[in-house]
Amino acid sequence: MLCIPSVNQGLLRVSGLLLAVVVWLTVPQTCSAGIVIQTLASGADPGGIGTFDIVLENTGTTAADSIFVASFNLQFSIDASTPIQFVDVNTSTAVGTAPYIFGSLQLDSFTRDSFPTQSLTVGDTLLTYPPGYIEVHAGEVFGLAHVVYQLDASAPLRSSYPVHLDQVNKAGGTELFDFFSNVIPIDSAINGQISVVPEPSSLVLAGLVSSLGLALGYRRQRIRSAIPV
Repeated sequence: MLCIPSVNQGLLRVSGLLLAVVVWLTVPQTCSAGIVIQTLASGADPGGIGTFDIVLENTGTTAADSIFVASFNLQFSIDASTPIQFVDVNTSTAVGTAPYIFGSLQLDSFTRDSFPTQSLTVGDTLLTYPPGYIEVHAGEVFGLAHVVYQLDASAPLRSSYPVHLDQVNKAGGTELFDFFSNVIPIDSAINGQISVVPEPSSLVLAGLVSSLGLALGYRRQRIRSAIPV
């Protein structure tokens, strides 16, 4: 058995303490600014597939409003009575407007839930160190999840259904964390809406029928006006 002299153990303890102090000094601490998590609105036709993104926005206005995100959890759902099922979730959020916060999925699995489902919990943690966090500046928007859903064919047109962000700022729910696993408070959680809309081909057909009706009406009116009284 290898025994380390007590003096070396003391040095190790001091070294560990110094390392912890260095990390604490070099990794920024987060104070919550105007931190918003929002489920974006979406639409699909009856029986169709739709998608929506869940995004993080820092609505602060100054450099001091930056937050430093190292990991997150999302819990979201739709009402059991709705004609909608979640069928997939991934990190392919809108690259141009809200790129995925960590660039790509860091953990082996984004969710442990099975599909289809009406309630999902997802999460990820940045594994790259340094820095071990992503700085979200004031005014920046990042994607957290890209959700795919299936609408039942019986869904009535022009109906809409809310997507709920659940258990906000509560353990195991919708949370943000900094490098030290401290909770970054979420100031606002905005639920989204899934709307049932006609498929594009139906809209085009309806437009053609409407245009044809107007044209026929105009032609009849011209014929009547041309007949002598």
